[in-house]
Amino acid sequence: MTVNQPLLSTLISVTLLLSTALGLQQDPSSSLFTVHEWGTHTAMQGSNGIGVGGLEHSEEALPSFVLARSSGLLQDATPSIFNNKGADFVTDNGDMMVTQKLETPVLYFYSPTSLDVQVDVKFPNGIVTEVYPNMTAFSPPLNEVRRVAGGHAQWRVHVHEPAAVLPVPPVQPDSIWAPSRRVQANMLNFEGQNEHLIFYRGLGAWQGDVQVTTTTDRLTVTNRGDQ
Repeated sequence: MTVNQPLLSTLISVTLLLSTALGLQQDPSSSLFTVHEWGTHTAMQGSNGIGVGGLEHSEEALPSFVLARSSGLLQDATPSIFNNKGADFVTDNGDMMVTQKLETPVLYFYSPTSLDVQVDVKFPNGIVTEVYPNMTAFSPPLNEVRRVAGGHAQWRVHVHEPAAVLPVPPVQPDSIWAPSRRVQANMLNFEGQNEHLIFYRGLGAWQGDVQVTTTTDRLTVTNRGDQ
């Protein structure tokens, strides 16, 4: 059984572990500065309600300009042989088994003026594995993952004024990336990487609070959390 739910619900049920304690630092004078976050996360459970692994496999390829831990966070790098949603570790069993995945969270910025913004995403029970634009800081270090935990990603981007139009890496109209650009959000950039948004996704390992068990004639949903 697959549980796919809005990221906002996930943040509440996982006690802000996914966004993740999202921290934003901004100019206090920019009272109209707004950030929108959109995305989902996916978990799978067996009929016994226990989360199962294997969620690291990619269903659709991202554009080559997206940066992945498995490719050393290098742009247009050769994809990893793991094909594990950017993971730079082998997701096999134990502490390395992936039971949760962030499905394309994106951050949009709206501001009447240009400004510099710092964003911190903390993912205590997972790791941010694919991003665009690039991060200014992250953990754990590349190729030093011992557990699927302790994730942190930081961006420092310049948000341009609303009228600014910047060149972006081309994608095909039917690309899974194309719809994310059909917005009125301000453009942003970091070290020559321009986009309408901050994109990230990642992999996690924990048992969720919502448990779904099934028998031949009964489905039971249990909230094991305190929300």
